[in-house]
Amino acid sequence: MLHYLTFVLWSLAVWDTYWIPAGSMKPTLLPGDYVAVLPATRATPGDVVVFTHPVQGTAYVKRVIAVGGDRVQMRGGTLFVNEVAVAATPVADFVEPYAPQGPAGLRPRCDAPVAAGAPCHKRQAEEVLANGRRYNVLDIRDGPADDTAVFTVPEGHVFVIGDNRDNSVDSRFASDRGGVGFVPVEAIRGRVRWVVFSSSGASLLAPGSWRDGRFLRAVR
Repeated sequence: MLHYLTFVLWSLAVWDTYWIPAGSMKPTLLPGDYVAVLPATRATPGDVVVFTHPVQGTAYVKRVIAVGGDRVQMRGGTLFVNEVAVAATPVADFVEPYAPQGPAGLRPRCDAPVAAGAPCHKRQAEEVLANGRRYNVLDIRDGPADDTAVFTVPEGHVFVIGDNRDNSVDSRFASDRGGVGFVPVEAIRGRVRWVVFSSSGASLLAPGSWRDGRFLRAVR
């Protein structure tokens, strides 16, 4: 416990911190995760970054998929980078209770209607980028963002997508239409490196709300 408290105090002093408000980065990050962010203004594909929205000026967290000069497209729910399909291997479903989560008290989206408190399922796969970075993504159901035009990332920008593919507003949507668009590298605040701790309740300190297994958890 002493080591844990020391890390928390050190992260507050040296690293930036961010409280995850919603579920666009499930399964990697959950609503109510309190994360440590290593300040940085550069990122490589696979990095989970906190950045300032180009229009709204608010903090967002997503995964970098591509950098300047890369071409990105979604085809039938499959991610393509530079005309090559990103390898995706199905794994066990991601299952969570259909109940309010995190600071906003939002209920998760499921692949079928369920009753309150019942298991909420989403298909899950492990993706592997060309540079070897691995992470899991979720697929709830077919949607318009599963098929896109080809995006060519401008130099000095990155293309970001949420791991919860069907519940994320990201670079697939233009920034002047409520999306994120291409993110300037200077808008990047840092890379998410650790989940310091996690609470499923409306407050980080809500009694009984801390999630087991999410203390000092490395983010990949």
